[in-house]
Amino acid sequence: MKPIRVGILGQGRSGRDIHGRFLQTVPDMYEIAVVVDPLKERRERAEKEYHCDTYADYREILNRKD
Repeated sequence: MKPIRVGILGQGRSGRDIHGRFLQTVPDMYEIAVVVDPLKERRERAEKEYHCDTYADYREILNRKD
């Protein structure tokens, strides 16, 4: 079964340290496809850690087909 592709809105304490960390422990179940955060340094860190697309505004992901 293919992993479910998910997005994380925000890379603060909960978004990164709780949700992001958990999702990385179950790669057979979930793949982090996108992260949204208004802070550039958090987006850059997410790209490196999760190998995903990033956006500054959540509205940018609404037209994605995945």
